[in-house]
Amino acid sequence: MHAHHADFYSSCLARMQMVLGSLCSQVHARAMENNGACNLSIAIAEIGRKVLLIDGDLRRPRLHKVFSTANSGGLSDVLWAEGSLETAPLSDLVRETEVSGLWLLPAGSCGVTPSNLFYSPRMSRLLRRLRTEFDMILIDAPPMIHLADARVLGRLADGVILVVRAGQTTTESALLATQRFAEDGTHVLGTVLNSWDPKLAETTVTEVTATTKRTSRSKPRN
Repeated sequence: MHAHHADFYSSCLARMQMVLGSLCSQVHARAMENNGACNLSIAIAEIGRKVLLIDGDLRRPRLHKVFSTANSGGLSDVLWAEGSLETAPLSDLVRETEVSGLWLLPAGSCGVTPSNLFYSPRMSRLLRRLRTEFDMILIDAPPMIHLADARVLGRLADGVILVVRAGQTTTESALLATQRFAEDGTHVLGTVLNSWDPKLAETTVTEVTATTKRTSRSKPRN
């Protein structure tokens, strides 16, 4: 991660200091590079926190590739197994990465419908166990507009960080994602903007500001 990226993601930590379990969800399908959850987890580990990054995208797992590790023995495998989560050694549940202070729980290779696993009691029990082991837990969730997975995971997290991509995510899609999380009672901590081009910054800010003003005027007054 480049120095200016590290500074940017470090600045995002101000709103997360008191949050233990956070969910990072993109609005639409994501690219391999510039992953918000990876960058945030590295930034948190660099300030001395013990961090766990969970790949919550069981349909398109990829964090194991980012950290050059196997996808076996991951989240889906842990949830599908019948062993005790409370007494299992931590090394049986997660694995260390080459980044000091950062641990990873990959998506796993068990081909079970993700929503069934996330709704299972073992998911909440797993997170409860992991909360006792780490200072911060980040779950990298799949895109949330067309899939229910992120919304299910959002209910288990303390807050959501919405990741949008400049030039691809529309204002309407971002507002819809925020609205859906609000309907679930899920707290949106903030938004991370990926692939931002400074050359287009003035146009982008103008468009977003105009949209925000129109939205504000459309709200009924008490």
